[in-house]
Amino acid sequence: MEIRELKSFDDHKSVVDLQRAVWGAADIDILAPLSLRAAVAAGNLLLGVFDGDRIVGFLYGFLGMLDGQIELHSDMAGLLHEYRDRGLGYRLKLAQREWALARAIRLVTWTFDPLRSRNAYFNFHKLGAISDSYRVNFYGEDSTSILHRNGTDRLWMSWEIDTDRVCDRIAGVRPPPIEGAPIVSIGSVSEPLRHRVANDAPRVTIQIPLDPDAVPPDLAVRWREVTREAFLERIDAGYRVIDANQGVYLLERRV
Repeated sequence: MEIRELKSFDDHKSVVDLQRAVWGAADIDILAPLSLRAAVAAGNLLLGVFDGDRIVGFLYGFLGMLDGQIELHSDMAGLLHEYRDRGLGYRLKLAQREWALARAIRLVTWTFDPLRSRNAYFNFHKLGAISDSYRVNFYGEDSTSILHRNGTDRLWMSWEIDTDRVCDRIAGVRPPPIEGAPIVSIGSVSEPLRHRVANDAPRVTIQIPLDPDAVPPDLAVRWREVTREAFLERIDAGYRVIDANQGVYLLERRV
């Protein structure tokens, strides 16, 4: 398996079919090869994963400015289903980190659906990213993707790629077990339960189902509503998300 930058227009066109295959998205939600061509020519990042001559995954990021700091926003990353769970997503993020550091970029950002527990583990526990921003319906209320049919709420991730925290995660150092007062947990019939916890608690937890695709539609809506309220409430109160494991988020109150 090889990871390399996608420079040619044929490479850029190949990413279109990948977007359809990975997310099942309609053309209106697909990044066009003309846009990719211009973005890469202007100095942005497009990586491809290859199995021989076949492209099986990609990562796209563009440069931005956040609070006066140049950042790389990781907009899209996906792998064909049969190539998941092979560590390729992790290799893509490490390649992205190397690319950014070589250009003196210290901050990488991206968004993800907070009801996706596997992504939460990958982003927080494995990569060491943090989040102090919850965006309600960031991409609008509807999406053509088969993976996102319950609104498009997102956690905004900040990956400060040269910090001790991130370097430790990459070196294999894992954080201590998640411990905190639960503000959301799973009930006896898989429903979300809300708990009252003081706003000065040093650490709190939010639990979500491990497999969001197995949750019935009406209950999935309830999970979105309850977790949205909990995340917004705590982030507004000065908390940030610092870890996630086995469907449990850890939020820490900033001093």
